[in-house]
Amino acid sequence: MTPRRFLVGFVVVALVAVALVIDPSSPRRPVDVDVVPAAAFAPVATADDASSSTWYCVAGTAAKGGAADHRVVVANPTDRAAEGRMEIFPTEGDPVIVPLQVAAGSRESIAVGTKVEATFAAAVIELTAGGVVAEHEVLGTAGWDMGRCASAPSTAWYFAWGRTAGAANLSFALLNPFPEDAVVDLTFETEEGFVAPTALEGMLVPARRLVVVDVTEQVSVRARVATTVSTRAGRIVAERIQTVVGADGVSAVDLSLGAPAPAKVWNFAEGRADAATGEQFSVFNPTDEPAEVEIVIERSGAGTGGAPAPFEIRVPAGGAAQIVLNQETRIALPVRHTTTVRSVNGVPVVAERVTATGSIAKVLFGDLGIETSFATTTTTAAPTTTSTTSTTTTAPPAAPSTTTTTATATTTTTTTTTTPAPAAVTGGLVVLPTGFSATLGSPVVAGRWVAATGGRDDLVDASLSVLNVTTAELGLTVTAWDKGRATPLSAPAKIGPGQRLEIPLVLAKGATGYLVVVEATGAIVVDRLQPSARPAEIAVLPAIPAPGGGTPPVAAS
Repeated sequence: MTPRRFLVGFVVVALVAVALVIDPSSPRRPVDVDVVPAAAFAPVATADDASSSTWYCVAGTAAKGGAADHRVVVANPTDRAAEGRMEIFPTEGDPVIVPLQVAAGSRESIAVGTKVEATFAAAVIELTAGGVVAEHEVLGTAGWDMGRCASAPSTAWYFAWGRTAGAANLSFALLNPFPEDAVVDLTFETEEGFVAPTALEGMLVPARRLVVVDVTEQVSVRARVATTVSTRAGRIVAERIQTVVGADGVSAVDLSLGAPAPAKVWNFAEGRADAATGEQFSVFNPTDEPAEVEIVIERSGAGTGGAPAPFEIRVPAGGAAQIVLNQETRIALPVRHTTTVRSVNGVPVVAERVTATGSIAKVLFGDLGIETSFATTTTTAAPTTTSTTSTTTTAPPAAPSTTTTTATATTTTTTTTTTPAPAAVTGGLVVLPTGFSATLGSPVVAGRWVAATGGRDDLVDASLSVLNVTTAELGLTVTAWDKGRATPLSAPAKIGPGQRLEIPLVLAKGATGYLVVVEATGAIVVDRLQPSARPAEIAVLPAIPAPGGGTPPVAAS
């Protein structure tokens, strides 16, 4: 059964069949881009000595044999126990409250489907102690993935990437845990223009309810879908559930929290592109001014050559742009790297990376010479590519059966012709399982980061990527916590200015999993690459910034 079939069958909101409204003259609501606290850009933990921690884990199924069964992981890296509750919001039935205790230096994993039975179910964690973090994962017939929970609701959520073309399904889980109703609009920017389905305008998300919306039929056959979820009234938490099926029938799922605000800088500590791995960066500009953006790739290992020249792109107001590193001549494969997406004219954007392997990569990125399996890993020549950059002026398509006069949008595009590289351009990198993972960068830097799902016994070749975003050498410690016991992980004691370190996440003998705390004497960013053996899939995601270390969580600059 394909992801589209089971998600369409389980969608909570019955959407009336309507024609797409692709109307470039439709007014877009202006986006508030005032300076906001760091916690409004991304999930951020409270201080260890704070009086409370609250987390919102929104997307996942809770039925036997579900497509994406929901599990919540709550981690307490502090020296005091945390008590409180988990309130579960099923799509069918009333909310259910489950008492929750998390011992000091420990974590608790809760399968939501053991507490309620529903098509979908969200969870809100409320604890009377600071410093606690929450992540969640999904596992079912659609595949496996893990993601961060949200630390606060918002009036808007932005997603730079999505897909409805081919055997792909795009859905959004919208949670309103508050006593007042919320009224929500979903609008989309696609490769064919602005899309505002009438069925998704002024949509009610009732008080204390979870609503899951399948938008695949409303925004159909689109290879690039950037989404804005905005409220006319109330606040919500929004997550994306994206499924993709490879040509070989392998299904993969991605669970992604949206960005509550655009930002001027997005850091990605993890990154790789090779003959087995495709990597794409999508940039969405939800504001009413054009953004001048540079994408800076800093090579940190594998392959040859120094850092390539930055990619410079112009993202029109309300528009989106993307690049696939495997198609770019200035990138010599294979490459392990960090990436910084920065607005050079001060207009904030949303930046998301898609990492895909095997048959899923071929569906998402086309024929890039990506191989699905290797008997050995060797280094060979990079692809031969010719590239020309040009500026084109195009008008978005008008809505059907209408005559519309609009201003044209000028964008900079890159036309690339690629001769596929020889097989096995992996440079000694471990070949990842078939799958994909889409994640936002980190718009926040901090001196301390926590990963609730830092290690687990069914993760293979999992690693941390730590990026020093300062111009100074920093002290570094990496600690695993398991059942109240701290174990230092093998890692350098120092990290140089601008340096990226890769730290294997190796379980101690007899351990089934642990939470990880990374602490530095200055600002760093921490990502994780977490391939799974059961089932074979990949997850790439940031850790959660927390107060402590040399720098409290602050917006990146």
